[in-house]
Amino acid sequence: MEDIENIFRDELQDFFVPEAKVQAHITRANEHLAEKKERLAAHAKQIEKVRAEMRKVYNLYQSRLGFAGRVRQTLPAARRPGALLDGGATKVGR
Repeated sequence: MEDIENIFRDELQDFFVPEAKVQAHITRANEHLAEKKERLAAHAKQIEKVRAEMRKVYNLYQSRLGFAGRVRQTLPAARRPGALLDGGATKVGR
């Protein structure tokens, strides 16, 4: 009976991983995780920079639209932007 128990124990020990291997694996996994977190932080920072630039461009675009609208309201028809395209310049000369 004792021989069967020893064989059984030997077989079970083959299935278990030594603690040193487990610790090495955990250490590598933590290093990999730390690297991924650094990369994620760098990407998040870059995304925020891009979003800030997008906001600047959008605000500039909106301010230009507002400016163009004010110009159209205050300038005579012949002097409005796009007057040459819509035939406004030819109307003035007549």
